[in-house]
Amino acid sequence: MIRGEGLEKTYRRGGQEVRALRGVDVEIGTGEFVFVIGPSGSGKSTLLHVFGALDRPTAGRVLFDGQDLAALADRDLSLFRRRRIGFVFQAFNLVGTLNAVENVLMPVLPEGLGPDRVARAKELLSRVGLSERTAHRPGELSGGEQQRVAVARAFMNSPAVILADEPTGELDSKTGLEVLATIRRMNAEQGTTVVLVTHNQELLAPGDRVLSMRDGKIVEDRRVPAKSPDNL
Repeated sequence: MIRGEGLEKTYRRGGQEVRALRGVDVEIGTGEFVFVIGPSGSGKSTLLHVFGALDRPTAGRVLFDGQDLAALADRDLSLFRRRRIGFVFQAFNLVGTLNAVENVLMPVLPEGLGPDRVARAKELLSRVGLSERTAHRPGELSGGEQQRVAVARAFMNSPAVILADEPTGELDSKTGLEVLATIRRMNAEQGTTVVLVTHNQELLAPGDRVLSMRDGKIVEDRRVPAKSPDNL
């Protein structure tokens, strides 16, 4: 599904060079749910942006189902993002003047709307528990409800991959777990690959795959162990 080979990313900030990624090699399979954790500045979000073709690596390459993203022109990358990737960010990024259904429909606006797409948007809102809130604008929704609208929007185009950057960061613990449960359920039901960046290790569950990053490198690729009987 996604393969990163020798990924490097260097930014210039003022007169300084910042090496956000330093030779990352990683492979993520179809249907996997993968957490990326690490301290601030470790390269988590940069890795997500490179995976989602929001940014090009300085060196190395990203292969998506064997397709080298570096070979795509900017216009083709834009189409790739819209059709193959769903994004969920810490900030909900909803349009305040649009209701929930209209926000979910945003990814398909360039290709035109129709009754089938409106029906799918309403179905997705129902699946994230918002069937009674479809006509509400963001200002009329709680933070958790707004993020669930954002999750529904991310799935609107039936993407191959969902890239989620701190999707629970603006939410309280209980609401954050509810949003994560929604993403997990959608991953299980649709087989969509999910890569989720977080600093909150309380979100991890036994069996989860976790990539730990530090100083622009993946320093550990592990599975969360099952709880022992003594810890139950």
